[in-house]
Amino acid sequence: MVDDSAWTYPPTPFIVTVSSSGLAQCEASAPAGTYTIWAVAPVDQSVPVSKMTMTTKQVSATGQLTCP
Repeated sequence: MVDDSAWTYPPTPFIVTVSSSGLAQCEASAPAGTYTIWAVAPVDQSVPVSKMTMTTKQVSATGQLTCP
């Protein structure tokens, strides 16, 4: 079974989490500041993220989240 759940890098500490629907949130322990979030997904939605390769057509986005 492939786990396509949301993930964060680096995996610890969890300062910002992103849900599978794309909602980013600050964790209660997150230091105040602005964090950059970067995401990538295959253009073909039938391709699981875990099966992406360097030649998979991709869409990417960045955003910023400011934690209090």
